[in-house]
Amino acid sequence: MNLSEIGTVDKGLSLQQQFHLDLTKRARGGIVIFLALWLLTALWVNIIEDHPYIFYLNTLLLVIAALLRIVHYHFIIKTESYNTTRNYFCLVGLILFNAVHWGVMSSWVIYGSDYSALQTPYMIILSALAIGGTSVLSISRIVSILYPILVFVPGLIVGTIIEGTDNLILIILASIAVIYVLEAARTSRADYWQAVYSRKESDDRALLLEKSSITEPLTSLYNRMYFNRCYASEWQHCIELQQPLSVIMIDLDHFKKVNDTYGHFAGDKCLKRVAQVLKQELKRSTDMIARYGGEEFIVLLPAIPLKTAITIADDLVQAVSEISFNWSGEIIEVTCSAGVASTQPDATTNNQTFLMAADDAMYKAKASGRNQYSVAPPLK
Repeated sequence: MNLSEIGTVDKGLSLQQQFHLDLTKRARGGIVIFLALWLLTALWVNIIEDHPYIFYLNTLLLVIAALLRIVHYHFIIKTESYNTTRNYFCLVGLILFNAVHWGVMSSWVIYGSDYSALQTPYMIILSALAIGGTSVLSISRIVSILYPILVFVPGLIVGTIIEGTDNLILIILASIAVIYVLEAARTSRADYWQAVYSRKESDDRALLLEKSSITEPLTSLYNRMYFNRCYASEWQHCIELQQPLSVIMIDLDHFKKVNDTYGHFAGDKCLKRVAQVLKQELKRSTDMIARYGGEEFIVLLPAIPLKTAITIADDLVQAVSEISFNWSGEIIEVTCSAGVASTQPDATTNNQTFLMAADDAMYKAKASGRNQYSVAPPLK
């Protein structure tokens, strides 16, 4: 699968990021296995004395590859840089380097060296690496195709050059093994992506269900139940941190008249427009707005003192007053009244009393002429 074809967000990670992370974790086993196999077999037959240049050069290449893969792995895991094409192809390049390097080295051991004791073990190791490595790394199309080919092909080429019935049989058997491994990898890769997409669909459904339980369908704002839960949490949080907490209660002016005159569809459009405007006016991610009742909204402002809350309330009232829309050839204009309350929460104060203070201030704004805000007196 092409990186550009991999989709969208799944639990905070895109499918592209999840794929890269999975491939990085699956490739961990290959970091030291090549170096370990080489050192064990080379020391077993004493290659270091017979061919010191080959031993040291080969060991150096494997050590460098292992170190690069270790650095890459820890960089990816630590920085969570799962989604970059450069990091992906860096990993693929290191994996394929190990594959072709082992293929060439195995060809020398099997066909070009005097170490008959290693020929059979290396044939077994070659097959095990090709089958095991391809199976584990089959989620990458590039790796699943090139890895077994690069492991086997050097030996096939050398075996073709060297005449003999035994070599011909080995070539035929190796070719069959490559075809089998490629087909098995294709099936394994398909199973992986099917599982990934199935999990994504399941997670998306769970996320949609969770969102529907905390949001109000008409305005897409948080509902009152979720607001109450967050409000209780923020109240306690402000007690612990000794921070102020402010709320703004907002009610649309003469909204019943809009419903009675133009119908409920016009009222629904009005509510959606107001919700959109109010949400856009809130700048901090910690600020929260919810639909509190029919035409009533409430804004929660953690760590915001009264002076700042008054400025925000003024902006909200002004923003709503600028709303107007055409309905059946008539222009509907909207205003609202707001009540501002701010306090330093403490364990002795009832948080519902605080909300009632904001509600009382909002009705005071209505009584004073609407399209304005009023400030609640300090809690006693």
